[in-house]
Amino acid sequence: MDFRHIGSEAVNQPDYTLLQCADRDAMTDRLRKIDDRSRRGPGTWTALELIRDHPGCRAADLTAHLGWETQAFKASMRTLKKPGLAINLETGYRLSLS
Repeated sequence: MDFRHIGSEAVNQPDYTLLQCADRDAMTDRLRKIDDRSRRGPGTWTALELIRDHPGCRAADLTAHLGWETQAFKASMRTLKKPGLAINLETGYRLSLS
């Protein structure tokens, strides 16, 4: 999965410092730290890949792929939205990076 700055689309995100970071290693390190703090363990890449592959899919449907509780997935999504990696849609999510 590649990361790049997407420009003004990220303006509505609370903290899009990850999007402004040109260093892929720094982004990977930040995601690793999110995983390290998670009670479920690693899952950020899996969640991001699911959203990439199924944009607009409801959280309840995405959790069926992961075996997570829907509320746990939504909490994880809040963590991924904070640095601007994902965006809420009317239904579901999409990556803010592509």
